[in-house]
Amino acid sequence: MKTVILLVPNSPLWLGPCRADIFAKVLKDAGYNVRVYSVGRSRLINEEWIEDADLILNHTIVASENQIRKLATENPHKVFVHINHSAYAQTEKTAKDADKMTASLFSVKALENIWYGTVCRYSTDLAKALGCPRCIHFPAPGHLLTPREYRAPSTPVRAVLGGRCNSIKNHFNQIIALKLLGCVELHLAMDPSKQLLNLIKVLELPVKLHGRLPHPRWITLLKEMDLCFSVSIAESFCFVASEAMQLGVPTISNECVSFSDPLLRAHINDPSDIKEKAQYALDNYQECSKRSYKLANDAVKQREIDYVNQVKRLLGEPQWQ
Repeated sequence: MKTVILLVPNSPLWLGPCRADIFAKVLKDAGYNVRVYSVGRSRLINEEWIEDADLILNHTIVASENQIRKLATENPHKVFVHINHSAYAQTEKTAKDADKMTASLFSVKALENIWYGTVCRYSTDLAKALGCPRCIHFPAPGHLLTPREYRAPSTPVRAVLGGRCNSIKNHFNQIIALKLLGCVELHLAMDPSKQLLNLIKVLELPVKLHGRLPHPRWITLLKEMDLCFSVSIAESFCFVASEAMQLGVPTISNECVSFSDPLLRAHINDPSDIKEKAQYALDNYQECSKRSYKLANDAVKQREIDYVNQVKRLLGEPQWQ
């Protein structure tokens, strides 16, 4: 049995689906011996951690790049993967922006046993942009969830926005769309910026602020929602949409979320179109709920297979079909 080591940040902010317990379970179910270690502020990796390891997956940029180079040089038969979770690499355009990615690249060009992993779908473009021959798409598995019992939408409609609060999430246009939709109660599961709160105040939208929620509370909140909005400029996978859709919450999204409902895909810069897709979901609620669950559930299952297959590829083992 081969051993896989997961290096993760020792940080309370590293919550939600990108968690070591999910990664470890997927790999253990696939027959690997898995150990998880947290890298703290010292940025040092205990060399004893990797003594019997075949593959080291570094999911944290806080690990010392110099030490990783040193360990890879001293252990040429072990495979190291530095996995970047940055939003910079989440679209074809930004994947080609080499300047923003250079800090995470370190010595991939120099050592044959270090790979550069990305959670985005554009790793081939990224590899070309950076001149990196060993770039691999490393999808992060997510939670498999059971859909809630079917119910009709509430009055007022309860709509949720979650995830990080930054410009790449396109929250402003989605909030304007909610104003156009009318009769909406907005729920924010994030730490909103002052600008976002000012817009909500100007539009006089009823809002409930939940802050950044632990994952169990986030799922509880989602089950109470009628609609989820995730019309982002860029996404690597979009766990917000995945989890909402698996619960049967129709989710307004766009083409950057590969598993999104084609009938609920909206233009990112058009609040009117976002509003129209939301109205369609409300008018066809049961149909959209059922379709959302199947699309997202199938995507998460495939992502688990893809994650294991990349491990098998790196270890030179036959891949799952």
